[in-house]
Amino acid sequence: MEETEAGPSIVGAMVLLVGAVLIVVAVGFLTYGIYAWINLGAWPDYPASKMLAEIGIPPPRLSWEAGHRALAWLLSLSACIFLFAIGGAAAALGAWIMARHDRRRKPVEASA
Repeated sequence: MEETEAGPSIVGAMVLLVGAVLIVVAVGFLTYGIYAWINLGAWPDYPASKMLAEIGIPPPRLSWEAGHRALAWLLSLSACIFLFAIGGAAAALGAWIMARHDRRRKPVEASA
């Protein structure tokens, strides 16, 4: 792929969009949690492992015991925190891909 093509920038935009969508879903979870907390007096317990199981992703098993405990701890976090973290990481990765592509294109445009 040539340096002047828009391929990596489109990939970066798609990754950024996925991250933004995950953050919006996390805001929805947060809004529901605040609503339930105000009306019921308790924060709803909805761990990330339950969310993944409901969309058909089985819990991963690691043969390394310490890694499995760390993964179990991560999946026991609230789905809201989990989605914010994954969405933020995806958005940052997409923005980095786009910025890297733009930096590579500037010398090509300046020499033309």
